[in-house]
Amino acid sequence: MALPHIRSMQAKEFMIAFARSTEGYDFGSLDSHPSHLFFVMAAPPYDDNLYLKVFKSLAEMLQYESFREELMSLESPGELIRALRAME
Repeated sequence: MALPHIRSMQAKEFMIAFARSTEGYDFGSLDSHPSHLFFVMAAPPYDDNLYLKVFKSLAEMLQYESFREELMSLESPGELIRALRAME
């Protein structure tokens, strides 16, 4: 999995996107394995509260293999929302 994130004045508000790759993508991970799950975030540098809360929550959720497996099997955006809410 990968959590690319940036804080920049170019980001006018917090944004997040999810993507996955069944083949995997070489994202330069420490274990040299391809990444399959991606949560991309951008936020303005002055928006600490939401940005840090979301980052922390995602990091905690992604520790669970069952959650990562569920993300790999999603078939609709609604299923992503349900999976995230179930982990709260």
